[in-house]
Amino acid sequence: MTSGRITPAALFAAASGQLDNFLAASTPGGIEAQEARGQAEQVRTQRLPKDFNGQTRGQFEKAGFVFGKDVDDLFVSVAYPPGWTGKATEHSMWSKIVDEQGRERVSVLYKAAFYDRSAHAGLCKRFGYTSDHSNVDQASRAPYEEKYAKIAHVVTDCGEEVGPRFEGLKSDEEAKAWLDSHYPDWRDPLAYWEAAHVG
Repeated sequence: MTSGRITPAALFAAASGQLDNFLAASTPGGIEAQEARGQAEQVRTQRLPKDFNGQTRGQFEKAGFVFGKDVDDLFVSVAYPPGWTGKATEHSMWSKIVDEQGRERVSVLYKAAFYDRSAHAGLCKRFGYTSDHSNVDQASRAPYEEKYAKIAHVVTDCGEEVGPRFEGLKSDEEAKAWLDSHYPDWRDPLAYWEAAHVG
């Protein structure tokens, strides 16, 4: 007997004769534990989701992945490029594959909950930009243009803010224009990984 509640997922599992999944769905924290086990499995095995989130298998092969046989309906076995390894993130549904320098090269989502199991992976771009809303008063009822006049966008290298910083309503366009000028292929996840630094 569990101390949890009977959820629709638990009822589905019970009706399907899936005792382990019934216990996971009806025990407090059970689904979260199932997700964490899925993350741990993803990190310790060399595999990729078959869904490349709009990218292609060819791009992953150019990055150095060697594809093997299908693992199941969601995953295919792979050999990682030399020195690359899986790492957990703070969120149990997300993990990453980092290169020999510790830079995130692939982001992996794996929803391991039995009733909503899905996965996808995407190659990470070296350069990009991020939004900074810290100076925006989210509670303000001011008009949009006034409220978001203090928004900023900052150029990133491997996800870390490195500048330059642009401020104002069109700061995202300015960040993109700067990247287009300095790194015209920045949208390509295979580009610039051998470059030394932003400049």
